[in-house]
Amino acid sequence: MLKKTTNNRKMLVLMVAGLGLAGCNSSLDIAKQKTPTADVFEKTLYQQYIILSQSEHDEYDRRDGTKFANRAIAAAIGSPSQPEALSARKIPIEFHGELLAARRQLVEALDAGGRQKAPEHAARAQAAFDCWLQEREENFQFDDIQNCQDQFDVAMDVMNAQLRPKKSLSLPRPHSKLRRPRRPAPNCQSNSRSILHLTVLNLIKQLWQPWQRRPKRQPVKNPWRLPSQVMRTAPAVRFII
Repeated sequence: MLKKTTNNRKMLVLMVAGLGLAGCNSSLDIAKQKTPTADVFEKTLYQQYIILSQSEHDEYDRRDGTKFANRAIAAAIGSPSQPEALSARKIPIEFHGELLAARRQLVEALDAGGRQKAPEHAARAQAAFDCWLQEREENFQFDDIQNCQDQFDVAMDVMNAQLRPKKSLSLPRPHSKLRRPRRPAPNCQSNSRSILHLTVLNLIKQLWQPWQRRPKRQPVKNPWRLPSQVMRTAPAVRFII
């Protein structure tokens, strides 16, 4: 009788444990059966929370696995949750400032249109922040903490880049090269000066042209100048006389 009772107790313990495990996994199983909406942000957020829930269940962290699964279900039915608040977890006080600033930056980007303009990276940033918060609460898996923080930083950089207003490039007007430049307005004073200048130049040109066409003057021979031969014979002539 005692042996039978002992066996019955073992069976009861195993059944309770099995039911407990089934109950813990039920949220993830239900979440996996959901079909997310066509919205890119909600669909990506659903997929990211499923990954986080499965990762926590693989580490036998049923509490956080169930929490991420419920967030996945909310995203699948079109009611995505907000980024998790620090008050929902027991975060060491020395990390409050860093996480509060990161959450404020995330919420501001989401409210500025991040869900519509950069839906995929907005969902990744929110899931990475919740992962960062969960790992920081445990505060012993430092590689996982850094991995979640790095994913958050990358997703936020891409989302903020897509939220910045794009600079419009000023394109030239069609056929702008074929247009003639505008002439300056006529100036009476400058016109009178130019006319006077041209008149003076024309006058100088007219006076200079006849002077250029004038033939060169030939040297005039001196009739009183005797030839060189006569000059050589002059002493002899003088002697004869």
